[in-house]
Amino acid sequence: MRLHVSRHAAPRGAARRLGIPLLLVAALAAVFLVPSPADRAAQQERTALVDEVDRLRDELAATNERLEATSTALGEEVEARRVAEGDLDAAVTELRSLGETQYGSIVTAFTEAAVVACGEDSAGSGTDLPLVKMAECNSAELAIVAGELASQPRVCGVIPVGAIGGAELDECVLLYAHSDEVLIDELAVTSWAGDGYRAVLQTPVAVSAGDTLDVSGYFRVTNDLPANVGVAGHLWAYDLDGDRTKQWRIGPASGDNVDRARHHMPVTLSTVYQVPADWPIGHRMMIEIKADAHSTATDGDLSVDDNGNLIVRIARG
Repeated sequence: MRLHVSRHAAPRGAARRLGIPLLLVAALAAVFLVPSPADRAAQQERTALVDEVDRLRDELAATNERLEATSTALGEEVEARRVAEGDLDAAVTELRSLGETQYGSIVTAFTEAAVVACGEDSAGSGTDLPLVKMAECNSAELAIVAGELASQPRVCGVIPVGAIGGAELDECVLLYAHSDEVLIDELAVTSWAGDGYRAVLQTPVAVSAGDTLDVSGYFRVTNDLPANVGVAGHLWAYDLDGDRTKQWRIGPASGDNVDRARHHMPVTLSTVYQVPADWPIGHRMMIEIKADAHSTATDGDLSVDDNGNLIVRIARG
């Protein structure tokens, strides 16, 4: 029996054998040439890193520019400070020179005063008088001046407008006395006005006949009672070094009504008073703020708050 072999069998087998490797190559290409999800993620991360590096590079450049600007500004500030310190040194030197000059003029004036106080005979060589001798010659006068300044503070240049005339302002003095010590913390309510005067604030004043006193002050009360209460304040004076029982008012009264709803009430007073022409030499005058409270609807006490003030300004006659 003879076998029959087809003429086309060999080519088809060859083609089949050739196609298998091509399929393998295509599969391998698909595996190695097409990016995997991991590769794509890595690529995106590399791109993000490159962008971040570029951003950091830009920020570094901007920071370097700011540092250069700051360095320039600091250099300019250092130079400005150097110039200012030079100006300050020059000013200090000038002030020191002026101070030495002023000190010299004071010493000269003191020397001349000593010569006048001690007399030419005791002065000897005039301006060459020893400082110890100068101090001895002027000690009594200086003590009087120092005591006067300490006991009576002065402010120059204040006089009544109508009394200016031909007076020189350098000759004008204004003395003052002051107290903020409230003497009482309660004020009894009476049935009639004026029945219960009490001193609220006071201050002694060294005065002379003809002096003008400008007096002002205030105090405050608090009403915790169930009814309305009238409160009045008055300015009084008496001779502190004479008969203290003789007291008199030096200004008009001032006051108002305070109830529980109002609660707090300040009372202010002011006056201008001239010391009598027969005032005893060397006697002090006591200036006082007095107050009284009255009501027909209630009794009890008002509180006197600890925030009062009394000022007396004295213009010498």
